[in-house]
Amino acid sequence: MREVPASIRSNNFSDEQYETVVLYVPTGSLEKYKADYIWKNFINIIEFDATNIDDIVEGELNGYENIYYDLNGRIVENPTHGIYIVNGKKVFVE
Repeated sequence: MREVPASIRSNNFSDEQYETVVLYVPTGSLEKYKADYIWKNFINIIEFDATNIDDIVEGELNGYENIYYDLNGRIVENPTHGIYIVNGKKVFVE
């Protein structure tokens, strides 16, 4: 998810899309999108936490280490290839 609005051509969206589509932007970037030449045209711009992970506290899991979370904050018991959160950091599993 981009915290800085992407540069796009103005003819990418219709008036109906500006009025009906909800544009979700990363927490902390709402004002940047509302000030952008194109993105400001969306009527419904909502900030949200793209990772869905709240307050990681070291040691909260009573000694368990290397627990893998997907990017939605859910525990993954058998991670395959992809991006995960482990010990508060993003890691790539090949």
